Amino acid sequence: AMFAYGVENVVQVLVVRDRLGLDAGAVGVLNAFLGIGGLAAAPFAARVARSDRSGALLAGAGILMGAPLALLAVITSPVVANALMIVEGAGNVLLDVLFITLLQRLCAEAVLGRVFALQDTGAALAQLLGIVSAPLLVSGLGLQAALVLGGGTLVVTAVVLLPRLAAVSARVEADRLTIAPLVERLAGVPIF
Repeated sequence: AMFAYGVENVVQVLVVRDRLGLDAGAVGVLNAFLGIGGLAAAPFAARVARSDRSGALLAGAGILMGAPLALLAVITSPVVANALMIVEGAGNVLLDVLFITLLQRLCAEAVLGRVFALQDTGAALAQLLGIVSAPLLVSGLGLQAALVLGGGTLVVTAVVLLPRLAAVSARVEADRLTIAPLVERLAGVPIF
C-alpha cells in the first residue's frame, strides 16, 4: 500500500495537469475527496475489523486502495477522479484498521512493539521506493503506465495474498472462539 502511496504523491500534480486538465491547485481537491472517503469509511472500520473474514476484507481494502490509482490512467473527468479518490480514501482507512487489527491479534503482546516498529520501517521504505520510482516510471514509461504500475502493484499483491490472508483470519477467528467463553464470563465481572 505504501509503495502505491509514494507513487501517488509524486504523480498527483501530473494527473491533475495532464489527465484532468486542471491547475496544480486541484491536487488539494483530490486529497480532500480522499479524506471524505476515509471519513465515510471510519464509522464502519471497527465492524469490518470484527468480521470473521477480516483477511479477505483486508485484500479487498487493498484493491479499493490500488484500483483508483490505476484507473486514473484512463480517466480525464475531474468528477470521476474525485469519486475514485473517495473509494481510495475508504479503502485506505479500512486497510489501516484491518492490518493493524490482524497484527494485534496475531502477535504476542511481548513482541507487539517490535512488530509495529518493523511494520512502520517497512512502510516507510516502501513509500520511499514509490517516491523514488515514480519519476523513473513516468520518464521511462509515461504517466499512464506509472499510474497502472503504482496502483496495479497493490491490486495484484492483494489478489495474490488473498488465500493466505483468509487463512490467517480463519486462524485468528478460531483463537477468538476458543477464548470467547472466558471473555463472556469476565464481561459479567463489575471491574471489567
